[in-house]
Amino acid sequence: MPPTVNKILVTDDEPDLELIITQKFRSRIGKGEIIFEFAENGAIALEKLLKDPTFDLVFTDINMPVLDGLSLLGKMKEHNFAAKSIVISAYGDIRNIRTAMNRGAFDFIVKPIDLEDLEVTLTKALHEIDILKQGVEAKSNLEIALVEKARAQAEALQIMKEKEILILEQNEMLEHQVFERTLEINQQKEVIELKNREIVDSIHYAKRLQEAILPGTNELENHFPESFVLYRPKDIVAGDFFTGSTTMLNLLW
Repeated sequence: MPPTVNKILVTDDEPDLELIITQKFRSRIGKGEIIFEFAENGAIALEKLLKDPTFDLVFTDINMPVLDGLSLLGKMKEHNFAAKSIVISAYGDIRNIRTAMNRGAFDFIVKPIDLEDLEVTLTKALHEIDILKQGVEAKSNLEIALVEKARAQAEALQIMKEKEILILEQNEMLEHQVFERTLEINQQKEVIELKNREIVDSIHYAKRLQEAILPGTNELENHFPESFVLYRPKDIVAGDFFTGSTTMLNLLW
């Protein structure tokens, strides 16, 4: 992950302040930790902020031409800039300090500037800015994670729906196949039952024919009172025929 570079805008009409600050922070500027830009008054500073809202910190004097520092703070608040602001001014009375704080100032440095105090204040402000950035990044990562989670859940739900649709289609297909097979079996059953009835009817008809052909037992009983005929077909029709009594008498004689 690349190191964080903090952009700082210094708004002051004193011509020597730019040289003092660049000399004080030349090491950190050379390392690429800090980038300074300078504006002669609040109007120029506001124009820079509107063109580039990525500044992390704004130092501003109060007493400046065109647009003073307190008015600049008010404009920054109206535009909801993310940059923190620190007032550097010789007008360090309680009224100015309270006005600056009410307009969103992070701190107040009284002129003449104590460079060590300036560095401590700048470091403290940048530390808080880094914490805020980490919080924003963490929030962004969390939102991204939540979006990814929601997308994954939506994809899983879509897959489940597609599987349910596939299962329903397969069930419908199986039900249709079962219905067709059942219908076919029922049709075959009806055909078999019809054929069976026809066969049984034919057998019964054959039985009637057989009974018509076979002689009665009365004549045999008249000639042979102690005789009998054992005629028990296994099914409906027997394959055996017994002869009439006259023929049997002829055979006996």
